Amino acid sequence: AHFRGQRMLRIFIHSANDLPAGDKSGLSDPYVNVVIKEKDGNESKLTTKTIKKTLDPEWDEKFEVLCPSGLDSISFSVVDNDVLGKDEELGWVKLEQKNANLSRWPITTDLKLRQGTLKVTLALASADDWIWKPYVGTLKLTIVEASGLHDTNLVTRQNPIVYAKYKDVELKTSVCKGGHKTPKWNETLEFKIDNPPGDTEEIRLVIKDKETLKEDFLGEVILPLPLLITNKKRWWRVFQNTAKDKAEGQLHLIASFEGRGGYPAQKEENKNLRHGIIKAEYGVQRDRMINVTPVLSHERLIQKGKLVLPRNLDLDFAFGCDPHPGSQKELVIKYWNKEKKEDKLTIPTAERKEEIDNNPKRIEHVLTEDYEIKNLEAENILSGISKALKEHSNGGSEDNGILWIIAIVIVAIYLKLFYI
Repeated sequence: AHFRGQRMLRIFIHSANDLPAGDKSGLSDPYVNVVIKEKDGNESKLTTKTIKKTLDPEWDEKFEVLCPSGLDSISFSVVDNDVLGKDEELGWVKLEQKNANLSRWPITTDLKLRQGTLKVTLALASADDWIWKPYVGTLKLTIVEASGLHDTNLVTRQNPIVYAKYKDVELKTSVCKGGHKTPKWNETLEFKIDNPPGDTEEIRLVIKDKETLKEDFLGEVILPLPLLITNKKRWWRVFQNTAKDKAEGQLHLIASFEGRGGYPAQKEENKNLRHGIIKAEYGVQRDRMINVTPVLSHERLIQKGKLVLPRNLDLDFAFGCDPHPGSQKELVIKYWNKEKKEDKLTIPTAERKEEIDNNPKRIEHVLTEDYEIKNLEAENILSGISKALKEHSNGGSEDNGILWIIAIVIVAIYLKLFYI
């Protein structure tokens, strides 16, 4: 699924306002030409539909372009369609990636033209994205045990074995003879992870019953690397049919990754973190949740104490992972509110049915409305007192003494309420 791949550019062309008139009628028949230039010089060209007789057209069109060598620039040209003569350019603007710094998180902006504006939304999955980078390193995956496996034998006991595959590399455990529905392996398989742009990052584990002449399928676990690595030790459901969410049994895995890539470094969980987010997870709450706290608590997204989750935000694309393809997912955010009490926001996603009908392999999970979490500036009360004292440091000694007494009383109350 290419939403996990690298160097994918998404362009949403929404509308334009106050365009110049291209016809004698005082109106225009505008369309937009888009030129995407890559770092190696290759170009891709896109064109929207034409909107007749308007200076405020609405296109609402989406495009996706692979940029294998990396994005260099995007040029937008608004043009008046002239049936009889030559098409006339109404406005032109160019964005360079080195200045725009596009990422997986969509940015909606009004681009200034010679006259009027062009409203677009842009998102770019690139190898140097701040949200999520490809993993490069060593993955040690310990296959501990399984429980409640599907039973394919009526009389004899099963002899389970696990095959683990990453890209073209397939490793396997030993056969647990007589392990039946509760085999134990405690074996570690080691994979070299080096994902070039565009690769699907997932581990597929297949459990089979090893018999003399054949092997019977008992179930499988398909884990995108972001999901596996952010859940280092846990039990995973074993599926007989992943598409239909049909599962029986569980597989216990321990994952250890050494290298680089993934989400930004996680800051230490602290009640007085200035962004106020305790934990954020995305996925299916039963067992397939990715920890995306470092993303949503990042300074690029927290602006003036407010986190904004825009309508139609494709979370699979933004987080670089679909933790459970084909299933309804949720974004769950726990945070400290301005009263320093824990709050929780559960945001459901919706599937774009029209995209599923056109391409069964392509399912997008998007937000149906805008969400905002405000008052995330959880300022440390001690630093606030220090600031107040500093501001009054030029006052008399008597005033300072009173301030110190007030500060000590407040600190004592604070410690009693939260720590004693």
